[in-house]
Amino acid sequence: MIKRFLSPEMRDFLHDTRSLFNRITGIDIHSYGLYHSIARRNMLFQLHQVNMVLDIGANRGQFGGQIRRAGYKQLLHSFEPLSSAFALLEKKAKKDALWIPHHYALGDYDGTSVIHVSNNSQSSSLLNMTSAHTSADSSSKFIADEHITVKRLDSVFKEFYSPDKKVFLKIDAQGLEDKILLGALESLPKIQFVQTELSFVTLYEGETLFMDFANNMDKLGYRIVFIEQGFSDKNTAFALQSDVIFTRKD
Repeated sequence: MIKRFLSPEMRDFLHDTRSLFNRITGIDIHSYGLYHSIARRNMLFQLHQVNMVLDIGANRGQFGGQIRRAGYKQLLHSFEPLSSAFALLEKKAKKDALWIPHHYALGDYDGTSVIHVSNNSQSSSLLNMTSAHTSADSSSKFIADEHITVKRLDSVFKEFYSPDKKVFLKIDAQGLEDKILLGALESLPKIQFVQTELSFVTLYEGETLFMDFANNMDKLGYRIVFIEQGFSDKNTAFALQSDVIFTRKD
């Protein structure tokens, strides 16, 4: 172990650093590692006083559960259109008064649509999937369709926003990220952080890839502050997607 080669003074310094980090963020470095994405995001929440998270594409509540376990105790709105996934999300959030589930998708219009349901649930999308996705993960294949409700974020944002809110927007929408932002143009100036899953190769027909999306975010007044490890091709080990965190430049 590395500790074996450290002086007593250095060990004390690392122990004090770990304790301070734990007090500030609620994250145990020993469990997660100082630069683990969970620890980094929770430190971001603490340092920038994030007190409202919008979890778009919540699925069964995996992201919400993760940030709760990491120490985030403030307001959490989760949005999920799939009936089966929403039932599990609703059950998970039931005992948490500050975790509010919403049963609809976010997009660039108010209306209805049809979502393609994947075998693994979390790869479900309103867009058609490409062979690059299914060859990388066979469990992602579509197995059914479901009619869903779609709303613009601009249509609902005023229901839960107030000027005292520091907002973190997380988007995991399988190719519809740009559509969601088009439906949120009025709300974005009030949103400090945006985390979204972006593709390096086309996994869903018509999706906006990493470089173009990053350029669009720059025009909307955001810059990249962190890129997390994401989905990789099991056959090649090549990166296919990453979660990217943006912050407002102003």
